[in-house]
Amino acid sequence: LAATSKAMNILMQTIFVALVSEIIFLLLLVTPWPAGFLGPILRAISSSKTLETAAKPLVWFFALVVANWLHSTREMLRLNGEYTDKKAGDIGQKLMHEVMMFRSQRDFYLAGFTALLLLVLRRIYLLVKEVHTLKASSTALKRQAEQAAAAYTSQLDEIEKLKKGAAASGSSPPATAKGVVSGR
Repeated sequence: LAATSKAMNILMQTIFVALVSEIIFLLLLVTPWPAGFLGPILRAISSSKTLETAAKPLVWFFALVVANWLHSTREMLRLNGEYTDKKAGDIGQKLMHEVMMFRSQRDFYLAGFTALLLLVLRRIYLLVKEVHTLKASSTALKRQAEQAAAAYTSQLDEIEKLKKGAAASGSSPPATAKGVVSGR
């Protein structure tokens, strides 16, 4: 029983550390930083190979947190059901029962909020990654459109030069394939 209690204590401490780090990370993402400061952070997050490799162990950690949440929920409901029986007993048993209820409720909320924030952070990570990809494709499309516009204007300039050159020499402009077919 002592070894199980110690293992659960270490697990709950780990979950607490995860919850605190999730809150700090979420606050960093939600705080309205200047664009020059937040941009590099978001680019680093969205293109990080470390975060991609950490995703698999985080899924297992999430499963462990959810299992712990389910266990603490069951324990909390069991202790709440026994509370009326312990109410009439001696004060020592009643206090010990209330301590166990408090611990199970604490574990319930701690594991529940940690699991919820893991889901929220996962979704935010996927959205940041998608935004980074869309920004990259947007800049590529803008660059491609600018190059196409430049090529179009250079073609128009060349056509205008040819028309002016043909008009100055007095000859007709060169026939296009459409002009040859329609000229029959």
